[in-house]
Amino acid sequence: KPLPVTLSDTVLEGCVLTISQYDGLDREHLICLSQSLGAIVQDCFARYPSQGLLATTHLMLREAKGEKYESALSWGVPAVCDRWLFACASSQKIVPVNDYMVSLTTPTTQLKEKVTSNRKATPDDITINEEDMMKSFHPQYDIQDVSLGPLQYEGPNTQLAGIFDNNIHKALETVNEAEEEAIDRNNVLRDTVICVHKKLGSQQSELHRMVTSLGGQWRNIYDKQCTHFLFQGKPSEVLKDKLLQTAKQNNCILVSHYWLIMCSQTGQQEDETLYPCNYNPNRTIPVLSQRIINKQTKEDINEETHQEEE
Repeated sequence: KPLPVTLSDTVLEGCVLTISQYDGLDREHLICLSQSLGAIVQDCFARYPSQGLLATTHLMLREAKGEKYESALSWGVPAVCDRWLFACASSQKIVPVNDYMVSLTTPTTQLKEKVTSNRKATPDDITINEEDMMKSFHPQYDIQDVSLGPLQYEGPNTQLAGIFDNNIHKALETVNEAEEEAIDRNNVLRDTVICVHKKLGSQQSELHRMVTSLGGQWRNIYDKQCTHFLFQGKPSEVLKDKLLQTAKQNNCILVSHYWLIMCSQTGQQEDETLYPCNYNPNRTIPVLSQRIINKQTKEDINEETHQEEE
């Protein structure tokens, strides 16, 4: 959904944000919007300023769980959802965090605190956020009997019956395609064993989630079974790091963590050689776009050649 805002680098001036539980394009979007509004974004969740880090003023999460969330509760740092950032952007000011705190309760329907055990709840005690309700509404349908075989319509042969028959079969084909796509996505990194360098420790939970969702295996520390070592830094840093050199000697692929992010976005295992450890996405987006175009063109040519041979 488009967000009509006027970007001003003073809206969130003085705010230090730590964004967690978001990955891929969602994370990049939140970081870009926060910085455009004047906030400082850092991966490490810090209580006090130290070693080049600032004290975090806001923690942005998808859900109210995890170590960072527990730390935010004990430190008194507000844990907000992304809607707080959007509200700040729309109103061009820092809005109160009370309405945007991450909560373990269902956001669509909440009982007010004034309801007591002495009386029954009334409609006035319930607040319903229609926007959140629509976002959380995911209907499920039992299509098991439909998928067992072709439909046998025994009613009169009318035009409406024909439309129904065509539409239900199209819907069933869509469901089957979605299931096949989900299975393929779970096998994208099936034969990989991935670990991450301590330099990327602040992003470890997000990277771990991406690896497992794509069917790969995760290692908290490097061992000889690892096929990929995620690291982001200069070539000189690789040469000085003994663990990275050991991994390289064992034929473990050293690759930027942006490779994993791209695998998650495209749903396929990308070429590791395009994502070296010093990979900069801001400088290589045109190259990636051209590579995708060339790949699609090559597939079209192969398909046309195959059809001519038949």
